[in-house]
Amino acid sequence: MFWSDRPPFRTVKFKVALGYALLFAVSTCFCFAAVYLYQRNHLYNTIDQKLLTFVQEFEYEYLTGDEFAAASVALNFDQVPPDVFAVVGQKIAGWKPLFAAYHGSRNHGHYLLIGTAGNRLQEFIVRWPSLTIGVRELTLVDRAAVMNHKFNSESYGEGINQIFFLLLSENGRVLARSDFRERLLPFFTGQDFAKYRCSRWFATLSGKCAPIRVLNQRLIDGNILVIGYSLMDIQENLSSLVFIFNSMVLLMLLIGSWAGWLLARKFIRGVDRVTCAARKIEAGDFSLRVGHGDEGEEIDNLVDAFNNMTANTEKLLKELKTISDNIAHDLRTPITRIRGKAELAVLNPEDSSELAGDVAEECAEMLTMINTMLEITQTESGIAQDDFDDLDLTALTAAVLELFSTVAEDKGITLHQELPAQPLSACGNKVKYQRLLANLLDNAIKFTPSGGTVSVRLEPGDSEFTLRISDTGCGIPPEARSHIFERFYRSDSSRSLPGNGLGLSLVKAIVSVAGGTIEVESEVNRGTTFLVTLPRWRQKTKMTKL
Repeated sequence: MFWSDRPPFRTVKFKVALGYALLFAVSTCFCFAAVYLYQRNHLYNTIDQKLLTFVQEFEYEYLTGDEFAAASVALNFDQVPPDVFAVVGQKIAGWKPLFAAYHGSRNHGHYLLIGTAGNRLQEFIVRWPSLTIGVRELTLVDRAAVMNHKFNSESYGEGINQIFFLLLSENGRVLARSDFRERLLPFFTGQDFAKYRCSRWFATLSGKCAPIRVLNQRLIDGNILVIGYSLMDIQENLSSLVFIFNSMVLLMLLIGSWAGWLLARKFIRGVDRVTCAARKIEAGDFSLRVGHGDEGEEIDNLVDAFNNMTANTEKLLKELKTISDNIAHDLRTPITRIRGKAELAVLNPEDSSELAGDVAEECAEMLTMINTMLEITQTESGIAQDDFDDLDLTALTAAVLELFSTVAEDKGITLHQELPAQPLSACGNKVKYQRLLANLLDNAIKFTPSGGTVSVRLEPGDSEFTLRISDTGCGIPPEARSHIFERFYRSDSSRSLPGNGLGLSLVKAIVSVAGGTIEVESEVNRGTTFLVTLPRWRQKTKMTKL
């Protein structure tokens, strides 16, 4: 069941562990590639430099027949100062260099140059830095026997089948060679020397045995000096490096997978707690909350958001139950009255006109209550699409007060107003402002006895305005003040008066959606003051639910 319902490769833990393993493996591959290439190039460069040193020494001995001094250093022609070549050029016209070396310290010594001028082979010794010159005539004779002796007289610090020396003719015939296995000879003699027109070139020879790195030097008489070095040790070195790398990759995969699994398990633990809680809440336990762990701030934010969502859901369900109970209670009474009047109409047909009027009045009250509930819901949820226009709050407030002046006068209540002398401009919804002010005025007049006073004061500000409505009524008990904005809530002192307990709920919804605040100050038997603060400026667009 576990494999069919929740395959492990589909879990976040598996994906994170796989990601870490791949990251470790790829990082190791990049590191190894860099180390491998560096090591390979270093080893090849070392061998190439060793071959070049042998070639330069043997070339000197081939040209002169003398031993190359250990303290001398063979040079490329670009390493010789131009003044040295200039001195030789002044001495011998048409001179062409074949070999260059230096013997001595940086400041004092001599340059040794070998070159040709026509058919003459000459050796020049140019002292540095005095640039005095000495010349020696050289005679090029058959050096095969001499080179054969040189090749075999020393081991040169290498094994018999590690380094190879050969002197070949232009057609590949062996003139002299060091001692090595006969089966390796075709590797060297089988090269296509004709395709190389340069005097010196490197090549790598491969076959059934280990590859051989070769440096070929074309000599003055057309013979070819061949020096090879077996790459077996390098191949073994690089093979060991590859083996170490493969082991490291495997180890990194295991470590990466293990580390990724542990990290994913730690991070997902918070998600698992939320999931477990969500399943219990799904079963109906909305009181459950998820505790914080040590997974990190992001998981804590998720837990907080989930707990807030659950708390809001629990609160909405409780409110929904309360509202349902209140609706059932508030609708039962008028429906019962309608039923009773309908039964009377059946028994007394002559009174049906008066009874029909009573029924219509009861239906109108129920319709008003339902419409108010719908308006509160639409306002709180943002479903209602409100147009924001430029308003003159002074004139709008005065108009609403004029409508309520007759009601206040009939009840013997003084309606006092303090409005700005100049128009107070604002941007908002006209109907919503009228409903807000009308509900607060209606409550103030309803709970103020005859002879009392209801005061309305409009105070302008730079970015907001304040609407203060005070009365000298019965006041609100302290235990009821936290509930007066709840739907259908009615305190004991208001149950004998007409109303459905939705007016202040609508006021609260309008103020909250507008980004304002509403405060209440009350003292029993002294009166109540509602203080509404709203922003003056809202964007002049139609608010649409996204």
